[in-house]
Amino acid sequence: MNLQLVGKRALVTGASAGIGVAIAEVLAREGARVLVHGRDTVRTDAVVGRIVSAGGQAMPITGTSLRTMGRRQSIRKPRRLSAGSIS
Repeated sequence: MNLQLVGKRALVTGASAGIGVAIAEVLAREGARVLVHGRDTVRTDAVVGRIVSAGGQAMPITGTSLRTMGRRQSIRKPRRLSAGSIS
């Protein structure tokens, strides 16, 4: 498969389990730098480790849904990630 993803960045949410893991791994194999998002730090880090050990590039992001943050909490400007912008 050649998805022409070399040099691109991809954000995969729900990537600490199930189909999210498979998607993150395929995107990394195709050359994308993958931001691996999950709620569980240990599982998210494990996925990143598998991608990196296979020669891919990945970075973990952990957090919960905005719904669990409460109504009054404001959403701040996102920080610029070292991975750059999402392609």
